[in-house]
Amino acid sequence: MEHVLNSGMEFIGGLLEMATGSKIKPVEGDGKIVSLDKTTGEVTLKFKLPGF
Repeated sequence: MEHVLNSGMEFIGGLLEMATGSKIKPVEGDGKIVSLDKTTGEVTLKFKLPGF
């Protein structure tokens, strides 16, 4: 599930890059935008918007 969500965010990031020329950058060092906590079921999106 986490892999599928990260792939989707990479796709959306690619669309944003084509439209604006800027990438969405992951905040965490592991390169993941989406994190899934398997014990609580919590999904977290962490990324930096271009220009900030």
